[in-house]
Amino acid sequence: MKTHETKRQTAVRLADENSLCHRAGGSSRLEISTRANQFLRVGSRIVANQLACAKRVLVMAFAAVFVVTSAWGQGSQGTPDVTAMSVEDLMNMQVTSVSKRSQRVADAAAAVFVITQEDIQRSGARNIPETLRMVPGLEVARIDENKWAIGSRGFNGRFADKLLVLIDGRSVYTPLFSGVYWDVQDVPLEDVDRIEVIRGPGATLWGANAVDGVINIITKPAQATQSGLVKVEAGNEQLTANTVRYGGNVGDKGYYRAYAKYFDWGSGTGLAGQNAADGWHQVRGGFRSDWNLSKADSLTVQGDMYNSREGETLTVPTLSAPYSSTFANVGHYSGGNLLGRWTRTSGDSSYSLQGYFDRTNYADNNLFIDHESVFDVDFQHDFHLGDANEIVWGAGYRSIQDSNISSFTVSVQPSHARYNQFSMFVQDEVSFLDSRLKVTFGSKFEHNAFTGWEFEPDVRLLGSISKTQSAPAARASSTW
Repeated sequence: MKTHETKRQTAVRLADENSLCHRAGGSSRLEISTRANQFLRVGSRIVANQLACAKRVLVMAFAAVFVVTSAWGQGSQGTPDVTAMSVEDLMNMQVTSVSKRSQRVADAAAAVFVITQEDIQRSGARNIPETLRMVPGLEVARIDENKWAIGSRGFNGRFADKLLVLIDGRSVYTPLFSGVYWDVQDVPLEDVDRIEVIRGPGATLWGANAVDGVINIITKPAQATQSGLVKVEAGNEQLTANTVRYGGNVGDKGYYRAYAKYFDWGSGTGLAGQNAADGWHQVRGGFRSDWNLSKADSLTVQGDMYNSREGETLTVPTLSAPYSSTFANVGHYSGGNLLGRWTRTSGDSSYSLQGYFDRTNYADNNLFIDHESVFDVDFQHDFHLGDANEIVWGAGYRSIQDSNISSFTVSVQPSHARYNQFSMFVQDEVSFLDSRLKVTFGSKFEHNAFTGWEFEPDVRLLGSISKTQSAPAARASSTW
């Protein structure tokens, strides 16, 4: 209504100006013609804006239909309502990030917060960073329309390097600064099963980057996302966000899903009211397939590809007064990943072998260009030793190749490099007093090209007071 009132006031104001010209004796026909032309131009703009508004209304109505359809489809798959769960049920929720194996939240000797699919649907979050705002003790700040700073324990910043982030077991930090480019971690929220957040050191199992905590984003198995999904959104900041997904099966042995997503964000406004030139859009697609090879063996293959164009306002130093220059810059980011994981379960033991390849291309025009390739392979074995000991151990290898093109502002040397990293870990959980007291101890051993061998020991205690109460304690020594 306010928009239409403004347009009507504009038309009335122009009409009043014309009548004033006649009363003041402005008898020039040219002046009247000019006023008429102005009126026609304003009228055409009003019509154009009304058409744009009509289109926006149609898009919103179209989006509402598909959102309702999407919600009905998701609800039919039985998403649990955590608000209706008892305290005992919440404590029995399964997590895997604390011990690299499935265990109850009540049995995890760490500060764990779990975001479920139900939480995501209720929150109205549009991406992973907005979802993480629900986590106590986690600091989430948006720098501009396409950049975030996420950290824990006060170590927050765009290039924070003490928080390990995983998506289905794949580390998504960039080896350039060991942090995360959150703008390209755009997992479709409908496919997320849960997000596990550990506040505190986790280097014994996950390595040197898990100093302040671990964020593990776990997506649904392909069997839980069968049939089709279409989601269309529109708004004033996020101009549009469209997702298409389809899932199917191959007999009773295999399930798959594939998706495509596109979104477009408008530019924000600077402190002085100017256009911040930080609008961005991204297109991405991916797939996941799960295969039951036998009663004991399973195989997961998944991958993603993306291409993004992002704007920003940069201020760089110069050699002449005023010794700085501010301008609008455009960056292009693209990449992809492919992951495979084999798992075997046999009685009280399990094996897993995972490998992935990750390629990223960052081109911040006028600033920095970087190309990274990461190849990683991990093996893990979990088994019981008697009734009181549960041991998990594993080994891994990671190869990182990096090449970059420097500028006057940013320079990284050497411009071409390759690094190899080897690691091993072992952890034992010992139960005492009929499992009312659990002691977990272990260490990770890593070798890198910069500091050689690194050790990250850890000791944790967990005392169960009742079915719903426990008291954890930990002593860790992490390296970074």
